[in-house]
Amino acid sequence: MQPRSFIVKRILPAILAALILTSSFAVAFPAAAAADDKNKISEETVMSVTGTDDFSRTIDTVSGFRKDRYVGLFYFIWFEFAQKNYRFDTTKLLRTKPEKLWDPFDKTGTAPAGCMYYFNEPLYGYYKSTDKWVVRKHIELFIAAGIDFLAIDLSNDVIYEDALVTLLDTMMGFYNAGYNVPKVVCYTNLNTGHTVDLLYKVIYSSDKYRPLWFYGPYDKPLMVAHREELADKYNEFFYVRPAQWPGFEYEVYEDGIPYCDLNRPQRTHQNLIGVSVAQHTAYVFSYGMRVDPHDTPRDINHGRGYTSKTQTNGDPVAIMRGDNIEEQWDYAISQDPEIIFVTGWNEWATNKWPGKEGDTVARFVDSFNTEYSRDIEMTKERRYEGDAETGYTSEGYADNFYLQLVRNVRRYKGVKDSSSDMPVEPSTSEAPSGREYLSLAIANEPRNSGGYKQAAADNFVRKINVSHTPDEIVFRIECENGITAPAEGATNWMNIYFGFEKSAEAKWETYSYVLNRRPGNGVTSLDKYDGNAFSPLGECALEVADNVMTVRVPISLLPDVADAYGFVMDFKVADSIEVQDDIMDYYVSGSSVPIGRLSYTYAAKIKDEPVKKKGCGAAAGAGASSALLGAGALGAVALRAAPPVREEASRSGKGKAGKEKRRKTR
Repeated sequence: MQPRSFIVKRILPAILAALILTSSFAVAFPAAAAADDKNKISEETVMSVTGTDDFSRTIDTVSGFRKDRYVGLFYFIWFEFAQKNYRFDTTKLLRTKPEKLWDPFDKTGTAPAGCMYYFNEPLYGYYKSTDKWVVRKHIELFIAAGIDFLAIDLSNDVIYEDALVTLLDTMMGFYNAGYNVPKVVCYTNLNTGHTVDLLYKVIYSSDKYRPLWFYGPYDKPLMVAHREELADKYNEFFYVRPAQWPGFEYEVYEDGIPYCDLNRPQRTHQNLIGVSVAQHTAYVFSYGMRVDPHDTPRDINHGRGYTSKTQTNGDPVAIMRGDNIEEQWDYAISQDPEIIFVTGWNEWATNKWPGKEGDTVARFVDSFNTEYSRDIEMTKERRYEGDAETGYTSEGYADNFYLQLVRNVRRYKGVKDSSSDMPVEPSTSEAPSGREYLSLAIANEPRNSGGYKQAAADNFVRKINVSHTPDEIVFRIECENGITAPAEGATNWMNIYFGFEKSAEAKWETYSYVLNRRPGNGVTSLDKYDGNAFSPLGECALEVADNVMTVRVPISLLPDVADAYGFVMDFKVADSIEVQDDIMDYYVSGSSVPIGRLSYTYAAKIKDEPVKKKGCGAAAGAGASSALLGAGALGAVALRAAPPVREEASRSGKGKAGKEKRRKTR
């Protein structure tokens, strides 16, 4: 979708609309592979995933996904060349050298034309597409989100074979380990006959990657291409649908697959509706900030915060909240098509187009800055931030768009039982079997690619079992290898974070408690969050045997559930996290299960509620204690109350002066 220098030379003579280069995606094969059912990781693990973003929007747990609904995600693999081609960042240049950034003929090397520019810095850095460490992180995130297929942008008649094979081999690693990994569709557009011929040789000519072919509702693998350009054998082998290019002068294909629909509301293309983070309705995204006097944009661009109701850009709260794509999700879900196609995950960079005679302002087509870009992948910067003198000095959105993706996938295809969102574990006085949760990661390897280094975790968490009796909650953690002893003074050894939904206790993210900050011989620490930091609360029994750790938490130590009839608990296990008070580092360092700001959910019954007498209202003692599990019978458990307001104290500027000077939005 984004052009490179050699693509620029081939297409430059085209009209302005042709500036917008994107991709096409293919999926298919003659008969659905039976391997889809091979050793699938327990769906219960994924269905129990929850999380809450900066705007208190919570991901619902579900009992399953509809089998006849599919979510695809636009994915990019062109970051495989020398990193010198990707050293430019428009957000940084707007603050340091704006005159060079906007100069279409800059010769100083500060912001030259014909190079690729990032709109912001990704959380994982300016990575290469061949960085296996990053690709594994991506696949783990997609599995947790419930993504069905990745539509790989190969629209410029280049297949980036090294990066493509890296992606496919990594996905096969997850598949062979038993994970329900997303499948693959190739999105082609320019010279599709040639592109599909190359792809057939790499992906489809043997059974090597057959488990990754996406069939969806079809009897052949899906391929995004133009039928008239394909050899007959490919039209027979694939289920072919054309790329629907954005631009009102382009032909509308009834069966087209749009990566960015400029219409509001979006068109339905047979059984598919596209949703996108933002739309370049002016055809050039940088026109949202500055327009050359010689140009007349067709319309204003629709940035991340634009909606049909407001019809305006520039609101940092709406931008961080993703109001644009939320509106598109709302419409798509209301129409309930078979497929929703999301743009996009990791486009990140676009070309600075060489100036023409008379130009005074440079053009950036497919992205520009945070507001005028289409990525969901997390940014390194946490939020929009700045001061009165310089304006915004950072324009991040952290993981808000990822959590929004997970939440809307569940809204669209999630299934909820009539009685409850998830199983409620009964109480027993004997040793309970509990509920098992699996890590969605497959490897604990260090990162060393493109100048980036990241140590492996000391302990790689593979499995978590949670159980309870009327007196205690038991966590049993299984690691890949023997559990190492904690380093002296370290507080990041085998931490277990947990908190209770509907609880009034203070929370860091969604957690009120953390275990193992000060482990000892046979006992370990239980700390409680007081609104500013975690402070000692008590001690719990600890046992470590080879690769298994067991911690027993007395319910009497937990004020929010000590007198309850039951509870719904959100939790995670994390080892070797380097920046413990920054939830974004749980996407990066150590072993976090589940990853990042996600949690697993455990619902438990502790004791029976008193039977209500007819006409007497609630039984004595029910009140607040029963609210943790929902009033009345367990069959009507309300698992998703409005999350508590986040504690600003843990994220504010340093000192009073910092708070007065810095403008923060959510």
